[in-house]
Amino acid sequence: MIKDDYQSLPGNVQVKRAMEIAATGGHSIAIIDCDNLDAEYHAAFNLIGSNHKALKVVRCCPCGNFTHPKRRCTCTPNEVGRWQKQKGYRAALEADIVVTAQPVKHTDVMLTHLNMPGAIVHKRVIFTRLRQHKSITPNAAELFQTAAKHLNFNAKEQMQVLSITNTIMNMDHDERVRNYHIAEAINLRRGNVYKIVQDNIKLGGAQ
Repeated sequence: MIKDDYQSLPGNVQVKRAMEIAATGGHSIAIIDCDNLDAEYHAAFNLIGSNHKALKVVRCCPCGNFTHPKRRCTCTPNEVGRWQKQKGYRAALEADIVVTAQPVKHTDVMLTHLNMPGAIVHKRVIFTRLRQHKSITPNAAELFQTAAKHLNFNAKEQMQVLSITNTIMNMDHDERVRNYHIAEAINLRRGNVYKIVQDNIKLGGAQ
């Protein structure tokens, strides 16, 4: 049986969601990883239909444990600071989408056979690419303007958020951009730092 690199990737539903959005919309993506799954992330990303060059996987510090909830980081504050100031690390964070991978649990590894097969995700990506942007609701427009002002988005960041938003809208098979599309896009761009945006995310509705 041929290995399904996407299905066999353990855990991290949020990362897989971000990878599907990136593959669907042709967005660049950076994953901050603490489990040394660089090769696995690239293989999974390739399988669902995107160029591996659009994906960057970086560690948050030399030992990789700075963001880990259980493993102790052995780096000094100066080492972490120097690491995160490196050109490669800073360049990765300029990606359209930046997502932090959660530590993989042993149960995640045992239950990979229950994950969504990569072939299904690939078909979903291709189908969604065929859809086109329609319009934006007043509430969504207001949320975008408020968030852009509050977070001091520059022109490039505004374009990135709108591009990601359109991708999410198409993935939802919606005809209009809604506030929860805008909310998820901003959270993906800024790493879930904006609480007002987080509160607007939901799985349905016509706001």
